Amino acid sequence: SLGMLHFAIPYGHDLPFHYARIAGLAEGILTGNLPVRISPGWNNGYGYPVSVYYGDVFLYVPAFLCLFQVPILYAYKAYVLIVNLVRALISYFCFKEISRDKTAGVACAALYSLSINYILNLYLRAAVGEYTASAFFPLIILGLTDILSISQGKEHKNGWMYLGLGMTGVIQSHILSTEMVCIFIAIVLIAMLPRVLHKDNIVALCKSVLLAIGLNAGFLIPFLDYSREDISVYGDRTRYGIQGLGLSLYELLSMPTNGIGKVEDAFEGSISQRIPEALGISFIFIILISIGLCVVYDNWSKEEKKKLITGLILAGVACFMATAYFPWNLLAAVPGIQKMVSSIQFPWRFLTVAVAILTYVACLLFMQLRKCMEHKIYGMALVGICVICAIQGMHTMDLVIRNCGSSVVYDGNVYLNRERAVSGGEYLLNDSSTVLAFEDCDVSGTGVEVSNVEQNGTTITLSCKAMEDACLTVPIFAYDYYRCIDVETKAVYPCLRGENNKINVVLPAGYQGTLRISFVEPWYWRAAEVVSIITLAWMLIYCRRRRLKSLARKSLEL
Repeated sequence: SLGMLHFAIPYGHDLPFHYARIAGLAEGILTGNLPVRISPGWNNGYGYPVSVYYGDVFLYVPAFLCLFQVPILYAYKAYVLIVNLVRALISYFCFKEISRDKTAGVACAALYSLSINYILNLYLRAAVGEYTASAFFPLIILGLTDILSISQGKEHKNGWMYLGLGMTGVIQSHILSTEMVCIFIAIVLIAMLPRVLHKDNIVALCKSVLLAIGLNAGFLIPFLDYSREDISVYGDRTRYGIQGLGLSLYELLSMPTNGIGKVEDAFEGSISQRIPEALGISFIFIILISIGLCVVYDNWSKEEKKKLITGLILAGVACFMATAYFPWNLLAAVPGIQKMVSSIQFPWRFLTVAVAILTYVACLLFMQLRKCMEHKIYGMALVGICVICAIQGMHTMDLVIRNCGSSVVYDGNVYLNRERAVSGGEYLLNDSSTVLAFEDCDVSGTGVEVSNVEQNGTTITLSCKAMEDACLTVPIFAYDYYRCIDVETKAVYPCLRGENNKINVVLPAGYQGTLRISFVEPWYWRAAEVVSIITLAWMLIYCRRRRLKSLARKSLEL
């Protein structure tokens, strides 16, 4: 977190977009919309459904800080500090539980929180969704570890809860991370199929799925509903593929000495211009020591050795997928999965998964080192790992902060309402122009007189008089579930899509009155939100009861 203690912060790749998300949430809350579905301030008031497609429940923290007049720079810094703390605590708890060793938990927290990949996501890329989602990866690992241990006669009653909560954190933060995590969960379950088919394991997995669905229904139902729309959900990268954006083997195993870089094709661009992603020396040590231990150490059970080798293989697969050697372009040409593959955008995203798996490998490694080393030497070795992680993390952070341009922004609206705020065109109705939204921003129509126009967020109220059959054009993108009603008679008039996908309202000849055009969530969106609230309440009550039972049991033992 030290980098956030500077007066400014690095001008990260995605910082303007996430500043706009925070400012959009704050504005949406201010106009009386909760939860915010369509952020009103984007695109000159035309609206933008980023909250439908991009989970932002955690961004309500900086959004509310902005509402209390905290400058967005400091609201964002506070968010980063919170995520860093949550990441450290979750990783410590999860790896401590797996290893049954607090010292190993601390070392794993250092490995996971100070990796090159995470520091770059924080400072260079400002990949808010990605670095937030990765904080919950250890919960998924702990959940799967606990569940798959049930069939071995070990009693783990909370694995389903850890897995469900971990997936909830990822889903609510970053859909692409959800895709990547699901790929590896599928690989693990297929590889462990005989164990998965154990009755208790199936029950635990089903419970975790139900928990995740219940907690995320309020986000998933709108997301799936709007995914049926004529909307550009994916950026257009299928035309050239993404394979060349992967890392070379040199980059993967190198020690970056440059804190800046961007998306450059590995087969065309200079390595000096490419993003300095790498595993880092600490994880290279972990890989080498783990392989060496598998070769020369015999005093461990077959099951423990199998876990370590499986972890190394999974980490190897994740690293392979992060490189330019993985056949991404070939997969992108397969009908049916083309858009999903291209949506990954940058193969080195899989380093985020690789880091989580390698931290799990380190946890297993520490469990074995504890058995074959003296206690003091074991402790000193883990302290050494922590020191290496700290030096590596500080070095990477300093490279970014001293070489990347700085950003000092107090008002998030600077980024919210720009012609090209939606630079990639994601989540816009097809053939929509955000540039035209700045040129054509008035209520207009044919055969109709308009007066007393007032706009409050995604709601426009106006008085009008139609001399003949008329068409009223409203400067709001016509996403589904906009409704136009007469304020007095409650008569409903259909909202259609016109030029540049603006809302068109057809009025009969002779109409005179006051209209309100506003976004209204359908009943099943609201029902899904209720399901999520009830599930969350039940989860809190369940955890409270488990805690009370645990305390009662300990007091009886004493």
